[in-house]
Amino acid sequence: MLSVKCLTLKTNLKITSLILLFAASVFAADQVVTNAANSGVGTFRQAVIDVGAGENITFDFASYPVRITLGGTDINITKSLNIIGRDNPRDIVLDGNHSSRWRKWTENEQDVFKEIGRRLGDGLNAMLYFKNLQAIEERERAFQKRLTGLHDVSIALSKCKTENELWEQAIRLGRNKLGFDRLGIWLTTEKPGKMRATFGTDIKGNVIDERKHINITNPEFAMLRALETKTPCYYEENEKIYDDDFKKIIGCVACAVAPLWDGDNVIGGISTDNYIQRKKITENDRKLLTLYASLLGHLGTRIQNEERNRAFQEKLTELNLVSTELSKCSSENELWKRAIELGIEKLGFDRLGIWLIVNETEKMKGTFGTDLKGNIIDEHNFTYKYNKFESEAIQEVIKLKKTSFYVENHQVLDRNIGEVVGYSDFAVAPLWNGVKVIGIITMDNFIQKKIISENDRKLLVLFASLLGHLGTRIRNEEKRLELEREMLHGQKLESLGVLAGGIAHDFNNILMAVMGYSDLVLQNLPDYSPVRDDVKEIRKAASRAAELSKQMLAYSGKGKFVIELIDLNKLVEEMSHILDVSISKKVTLKYDFENELPMFDGDATQIRQIIMNIITNASEAIGDKNGAISISTGTMVCDSDRIFAANTTFGSGINEPLPRGNFVYLEVSDTGCGMDEKTREKLFDPFFTTKFTGRGLGMAAVLGIVRGHKGAIRVSSEPGKGTTFKVIFRITETSKLNTNEKNIRISAKNNWHGTGTILIADDEETVCELGKRMFEMIGFKTLTAVDGQQAVDIFRDNADEIVCVILDLTMPNMSGNQAFHEIRLIRPDAKVILSSGYNEQDATQHFSGKGLSGFIQKPYSVEILLKTLREVIEAK
Repeated sequence: MLSVKCLTLKTNLKITSLILLFAASVFAADQVVTNAANSGVGTFRQAVIDVGAGENITFDFASYPVRITLGGTDINITKSLNIIGRDNPRDIVLDGNHSSRWRKWTENEQDVFKEIGRRLGDGLNAMLYFKNLQAIEERERAFQKRLTGLHDVSIALSKCKTENELWEQAIRLGRNKLGFDRLGIWLTTEKPGKMRATFGTDIKGNVIDERKHINITNPEFAMLRALETKTPCYYEENEKIYDDDFKKIIGCVACAVAPLWDGDNVIGGISTDNYIQRKKITENDRKLLTLYASLLGHLGTRIQNEERNRAFQEKLTELNLVSTELSKCSSENELWKRAIELGIEKLGFDRLGIWLIVNETEKMKGTFGTDLKGNIIDEHNFTYKYNKFESEAIQEVIKLKKTSFYVENHQVLDRNIGEVVGYSDFAVAPLWNGVKVIGIITMDNFIQKKIISENDRKLLVLFASLLGHLGTRIRNEEKRLELEREMLHGQKLESLGVLAGGIAHDFNNILMAVMGYSDLVLQNLPDYSPVRDDVKEIRKAASRAAELSKQMLAYSGKGKFVIELIDLNKLVEEMSHILDVSISKKVTLKYDFENELPMFDGDATQIRQIIMNIITNASEAIGDKNGAISISTGTMVCDSDRIFAANTTFGSGINEPLPRGNFVYLEVSDTGCGMDEKTREKLFDPFFTTKFTGRGLGMAAVLGIVRGHKGAIRVSSEPGKGTTFKVIFRITETSKLNTNEKNIRISAKNNWHGTGTILIADDEETVCELGKRMFEMIGFKTLTAVDGQQAVDIFRDNADEIVCVILDLTMPNMSGNQAFHEIRLIRPDAKVILSSGYNEQDATQHFSGKGLSGFIQKPYSVEILLKTLREVIEAK
């Protein structure tokens, strides 16, 4: 009996051992005689030589010649070992002895068998070496063929015009020409640790568009893990793969990843797995993938740069067209709104907003912007708000320390509800006009979710600079046009004022005669005269005409003012009752007074007229509806050439700059119908009204009173949004009463008579004649002159006799001012009363400090004339 456990066949290849096993007697099992013709011959059936990690070799000793199968290929062992059997089975190698009984193999037989094993080992060693060499040569031929295919693929890919075409063709050719199973290409973004997909392969092997996957940050994603090291990586059968939506895990595969390297940077990665074919990813597969990735990296960068440059050049061309379009805008608001529209439509920005710096402060007000759905909205009522980090960064942009500002994960606010509704990338660029920054333009990607590239930010900076220059040009042009409108409007109002003042002056001379002669007639008529009442009616009509004349003078800013210190709060409080009864019962008055309001110099009666007119207009604007009128007072500082921006602002003259200083203001706001631009422009025109019937000089008189007080009035109004009037008066350091304008309360005695000569100088003969009769009634001798030169000549001839001169301000040949100067040269103590149809403040401004004895405003009554004359003559 032969006891053979195993036969070890040594080889020089990468095969650790060859173990010959017998199916009939494995490991010390005795051989069983089964062949009657050849008793004692063991039936050698099938054995397996285990070559470890190598290939399986199968021996079939039951066949002749012995059948050996190596890696699925039959090998004739007689050829390999040169073992040729003879006709006699007994002489065949491995034939057993003739024996029908159990016995042990002899030592010689065992030696023979060992020799056979040795020769088998040597033969198999040569055979496996040869086969391995063949396999290596086959793999090299296949790899060279794939490399040749890679060259052909590179030629085909180099013809791609766009990046998307490149990535799609790279997947398709990589599978069809280079033999990869499934492929996918991902690109890096400007955000570290985030990638975006291009094209890939689905689980059925179809090429699919995966560009919807952006900003992938899944830490289990093999591509991200591989690109962290920037080297090719291989993952054996444990790499998770996801479905086409990149959400659900559908299995585990072997996976290889290689970075797309362009020689300087990694722009992405390409991956392959064996999900479909389940073939092992060999070392040559990984080498080829690395070479393919390098090729795609260089091609991708070239096309990316070409595309970016081409796209940027196209945007610059588009920006030039946008510039041409925006240059047609005639107003700032039109410019900002159109800029948002064209920035989105033509330049491809997602959401935009334009904010302007207010009065060179850090505060910024909105113009136009984009809502959460991409609609353009008016944001004039919004103030820009940002956190501390953004504030510092934006201030650096405004101060031009940075050309732009960019941040990720910026909060997106829904201003309608005041809540954060999401996050986006965010960029800011300054509106630079070449001299200063006038505002900023903001951009985010909340809607499109498209990455804001460096070229996008460059384009935004150029767009912002364009808007800065255009905005400043339009702003300057608007200011110029506004100044022209103000000047023309001012000239119109000034002309109307001069006209009104001239008419009032001449009208007062006529009224002087009517009222004066009426007074004379009434003094001479007995009480029982039937015409006395008729004369009184004439006198009353003349008085009403005089009131109209006063309104005309008020409009011209030359009305009569009685100056005193005015407490605006107290003045309005005193008027509260009359204001309540003068407005509709459906209207509510609201008061808001600033405590300890400084006083100012003014005419209380005229200020009351201002308040009454404005309140009346406010009530009429509300009409029969329920509404409110708010009256407030306060103080403000004027620190610029103009007090504030408004729909309509009139300065101390007509749009004249106010001097710097402190002012008190009265502000009246209503909830009425408001006014359009045309109405605002005509608001202060004489006799203008929106009512069916005229309202007199109303707001025109208000403007005249304000101008007469060297103040300003502002009107802000829009249709449907009510109206706000703001009237301001200057606070003087020392408020003085003009003693020359006190109400004359001295009652002349009916029996008062004077002596001496009175010189009356007036270019109106009726005034001279009336004065002569008045003075002669009380005992004076009267001389008259119709111009300034004549008055001086008469005074020179009668200087010792003349006790007082009634001198008109405006006369031919020599003005009242010049005549006064000449009279004082003749006699320095001469008493002169100035007479004029204008108010005392304007009429006497050139006589300040020159010793003018008094002033009397036309038209005046006999009583007022005599009271003034007596006061002057009796004064020491």
